[in-house]
Amino acid sequence: MAFLRKCMALVAAVALCASANAAQPAKSKAKPKAKPAIPRTYEYDGRYSGVMKVTRELSGPNCRDIPVENFVINGGTIVPDSGAASLKPVFDGVVTDAGFISGHVRIAESTVAFEGRAEPMGMVKVISGGVLDDASKCSWIVNLTIE
Repeated sequence: MAFLRKCMALVAAVALCASANAAQPAKSKAKPKAKPAIPRTYEYDGRYSGVMKVTRELSGPNCRDIPVENFVINGGTIVPDSGAASLKPVFDGVVTDAGFISGHVRIAESTVAFEGRAEPMGMVKVISGGVLDDASKCSWIVNLTIE
């Protein structure tokens, strides 16, 4: 008998919850608000060049330094070099007001994340960052200077 009372109480609770949910107003199908745009800067616009230097401690024996010749920032956006040779790195991404860089780099067949920082050093603007390619077992420190 006690078991039957517990079952009846459970059924009544479920029915009560179901009717309470049915009484709730329908949710609005309005579009969610767009995320605010990442604040970008024009301070670091220009053409940079330098080298992606292999970090020997984190890289395999077949990794090599890679020259970077056409790293362009325009309007806070890293402009990919569409005319780059297949073995040259091609970067894309954005630069925030604070100088933080977030993007990608395509090296040969793989595309990997690139994180860095743009900052003035005296009269020169520099970009420093890192790239880690799990597929090739290579990692690089990126050091670029504005031309």
